[in-house]
Amino acid sequence: MNENDGKRIKGGDFLLQGAILATAGIIVRFIGLIYKIPMTRILGDEGIGYYNTAYEIYNIGLILSSYSLPLAVSKLLAGYEYKGERENSRKVLLCRWFSVIHGKCRRTFCGWEPVPWCSSPYPQ
Repeated sequence: MNENDGKRIKGGDFLLQGAILATAGIIVRFIGLIYKIPMTRILGDEGIGYYNTAYEIYNIGLILSSYSLPLAVSKLLAGYEYKGERENSRKVLLCRWFSVIHGKCRRTFCGWEPVPWCSSPYPQ
């Protein structure tokens, strides 16, 4: 009898997960194509230029906030927990929570109001 009978092969799972991610990426590209064609016709060349510029800036912020910062915090926490340095992991976690609360309070209480010419539907 083979040693691998009854056990799942890890390489197969890895390839299956990669295939699922690749398929999801292709589906997302098609969905993006579906909405972008009519939007290009509605907005025209100048409008799409503005949209693409704003979207690139938005993407940078999204990548930093969604992927980079949580990954860095989780790697730091895992490293400190592995070493048994509970105090350092607590400091990292408290710092992360402080930055989240600080950012939300800044957005709520210190502005983020629309630009005056952008909030009115009628030009002044």
